[in-house]
Amino acid sequence: MRGPQVTVIGAGSHFFGKPVVHKMATSPVMAGGTLALVDTDPKTLSVMMKIARRVFAETRCGVKINPQILL
Repeated sequence: MRGPQVTVIGAGSHFFGKPVVHKMATSPVMAGGTLALVDTDPKTLSVMMKIARRVFAETRCGVKINPQILL
């Protein structure tokens, strides 16, 4: 079964983005879903993408990541 698609606007924020990444990686409901990380700052989005990739790889949750930059 395919998981949900979740979009996080302002994902570059460590205060907001990191808990969402952790929740997606550990929730059985989110397994196999897609997480779209959206931010206006490419540098902070890049950092959050690295964190998400590492967490998802370690947990083997099957969540796909879709980064998007809003200009």
